[in-house]
Amino acid sequence: MLWKKLWLAVWVLLAVQVVGAVTIEQALDGNRNGLLDDSEMLQALHLWIRQSPVAGTDGLTISDLKILELLQLWIKQTPLPGGPPPPPTGRACPDAPAGARTLTVPGEFPTIQQAIENARQGDKIVVKPGTYPGGIVISKSIIVESEGGPSVTQIASTSDQKGIVILRTSGAVVRGFGISGGRSGISIEASSQICIEQNEIFNNLGPGIEIAGTLTELGREAQDVTLVKNTIRNNAGYGIIATEFLRGTILDNQIRDTAAYPDGSAGYGIAVIGGSRVEIRKNAITRSRSHGLFTSGVTDLQIAENQISLSPTAPRAAPAAGIVIGRDTIGALLTRNTIGESEIGILIEEVRSLTSQENVISRSMIAGMRITRSLLVRLEGDRITETQPPARRPDQPAIGIEVLNDSTVSLTGVTVHRSFGYGLLVRGGAEVEVARSVIEQTSGRPGVPGRGVGVQGASLRMTDSTLVQNADDGVAVLADGRAELSRNTIRGHRNFGILADVAGTVSCPEANTLVENGQDRSENVPSACGG
Repeated sequence: MLWKKLWLAVWVLLAVQVVGAVTIEQALDGNRNGLLDDSEMLQALHLWIRQSPVAGTDGLTISDLKILELLQLWIKQTPLPGGPPPPPTGRACPDAPAGARTLTVPGEFPTIQQAIENARQGDKIVVKPGTYPGGIVISKSIIVESEGGPSVTQIASTSDQKGIVILRTSGAVVRGFGISGGRSGISIEASSQICIEQNEIFNNLGPGIEIAGTLTELGREAQDVTLVKNTIRNNAGYGIIATEFLRGTILDNQIRDTAAYPDGSAGYGIAVIGGSRVEIRKNAITRSRSHGLFTSGVTDLQIAENQISLSPTAPRAAPAAGIVIGRDTIGALLTRNTIGESEIGILIEEVRSLTSQENVISRSMIAGMRITRSLLVRLEGDRITETQPPARRPDQPAIGIEVLNDSTVSLTGVTVHRSFGYGLLVRGGAEVEVARSVIEQTSGRPGVPGRGVGVQGASLRMTDSTLVQNADDGVAVLADGRAELSRNTIRGHRNFGILADVAGTVSCPEANTLVENGQDRSENVPSACGG
């Protein structure tokens, strides 16, 4: 009798262990991405309503308390307990789950495509060094990686192929290939939870990486794509282009020498058109034929710590910018980016709510920053230096910051150093507030006066700021301009500290410090302004 009791106790313990080995959360995570997606949450709700057992568990059902826990995991997109294994050391993309098979090419299968066709969900395919044909299609949750890296493991496409197409799947990883010669390098179409890592994508006739479409049956995270530590060079049109990019991350990639299309269009290093919760961080983008980084129609956008340089303009195209934040962007943060040698450093156009913090913009040729038709733009601690015209157009103004077309902008702690024509120009119905900022050493030449600040047909309020050694005037309030100036230091200007046109209006609620100017005030400036 005793042995029967012991056996029953052992059986119960084993049953508990089995149940514990596959939790409800793990059983629901069908694509093994470690998150509860929309389709998985919908399945959980059906099972809870019907009180049906969860497949893959030992008959467990979802209680009222458990459905509340699952809803929290889904809403916050919190990683599930016992999610996928962490990435291997030095990598960002996940590794295969425990127990997954490893298939080899060419050991077990002569081509990568044959290995994919024989793989099961969650398997890993390891590709030995060599050159393999393009036109590869991945439509499973698998990992495809090279053994020796992109320099020795090449995917060579023909001009009518795409190197790799990831199609209508979730949870795929591509790592460590050289990909060249195709219509595009990697194309991600209607897929989610994709990670592309440590590839070298070059000499394609179209984009290096293109991400397109949405897939509603995979849920709201249908574009949860990570691109990390890839080298993308000498492609046409775009280094990376993403449309409807949801929860996307573009991190630590090297993108250079992106050409325009034969008709002269595009030539962007990175372009994101439409989407939400997008992060673009620590990328190096150089020698794009047009814009270095272009976005439009994105909500909740973060662009941080990128280095962007040498963005010339393609023939017959609009001026190129290091960064463009374009139409219908709502809620953007630009921080600690370094932008050099572009025609326009940062162009902000038709945006609602943007914060720019501690960016460094140097050697722009038209404007360090141009803001047009945008509302609630805040510049905090940015530094714009050496904005100077190209040698072929020496009389073209090169403005540090230009605000126009009814934009509303605030500047706090901003430095504008060595512009040509204007350090800050406000016009076209814009409204600008400036506090604790420095505008200095704006140069000019005959016919192009050098002014720290210009206001024309717009409004300016400036407090606690310093304007020093701008060539001609500190502040110039021109036709239909309105300026309110308080507690500023305005020093070392050849003509006027404060100049007001007969049709301009200046008021000074508190006096300013005006010293070492040719004249502190023009005759239309109230004496209350100081001097």
